[in-house]
Amino acid sequence: APGAHALKTFLAYAAYAGAENTDGAAEASDDLGSSLEQAVAQSLAESGYQLRPQVGAIGHSVDLAVVDPAQPGRYLMGIETDGETYHNSRSARDRDRLREQVLNGLGWQIHHIWSTDWFNNPERELQRTVEAIESAKNHEPTSQEYAADTSPVQREGVVAVSEGDTIPKYQQATPKAVFRDTLFPIEADAALALWVVQVIELESPVHSEEVARRIADAAGVRRVKRYQEALDRAIEHGVASGSIAVNGDFLWRSGMTEPTLRDRSKLPVSFKKIELVAPEELAMAVRRVVVASYGIAFDDITAAAVKLLGFDRANSDMRSRVEPIISQMVTDGTLARQGDVLLVSNGQNHPPA
Repeated sequence: APGAHALKTFLAYAAYAGAENTDGAAEASDDLGSSLEQAVAQSLAESGYQLRPQVGAIGHSVDLAVVDPAQPGRYLMGIETDGETYHNSRSARDRDRLREQVLNGLGWQIHHIWSTDWFNNPERELQRTVEAIESAKNHEPTSQEYAADTSPVQREGVVAVSEGDTIPKYQQATPKAVFRDTLFPIEADAALALWVVQVIELESPVHSEEVARRIADAAGVRRVKRYQEALDRAIEHGVASGSIAVNGDFLWRSGMTEPTLRDRSKLPVSFKKIELVAPEELAMAVRRVVVASYGIAFDDITAAAVKLLGFDRANSDMRSRVEPIISQMVTDGTLARQGDVLLVSNGQNHPPA
């Protein structure tokens, strides 16, 4: 919507207005960077292409952007060099992976020009670049693609997990019923305790309501609350025996110190509730997103974290549950702020093994 688009642009301007050498987050600079960028820009201009340097927000701009002659409000592609921006990056990881991940996620087609290749054979590299630009003309723009002077760079193409990493599907326990349609009398406590342990062994950490639901389904009971006292006794029995640990509303397998991330995308809608996810698992999803993204804005974390857990989108309930966890992780030092992004503290900002 035009109003939302205008607000997005203004907020980006406000965020970066105080930064050096910028009149707004979406403005393209008039200054070319390195001598390589100048040489490339001059050669492409002589070949009939219009370019804009340093397009986007500071830190996430492209060195050169090729204007689409058929749609002046759109860029055909971005050109990245190993010039000033490359050498000013704080690490090889930022140079070789982070920037391109972000830009690709935003819809940019990126073409690389390396200084050694250009200066050794500029005609060949110019031809390669021209071919890439002509190929980009046949590319259909997506909703995430840039408008030339109106859409700031945003961190929307967040990487949730590292390449090759997988999140196991959530498995629901199905305890075998040894009695059905009973009132869960005292003599059934031992069986109920066994069922509770069976559910927790598979689903830990699991909300106590979910444990009750699994057992009720196994016993053919519809009104779980009528039998809550019996279930409470079963849980107490498991705690007393050392096979169950209780943390708030969640039941854990004894000896389990951290959760496993689980994908809930295949669960029925009635089971996909954010309040049924343990805070520890939410925190683990947050950390995984921050690690895999090599730094991410606070406001972008929740959507990526809940998607990692199998939820389609982040609603207000999810944000109200996840964002306090993110804030606590910053407070306790698990996450650290660096400029406008959050990183994993203590130099551990790398994908988990």
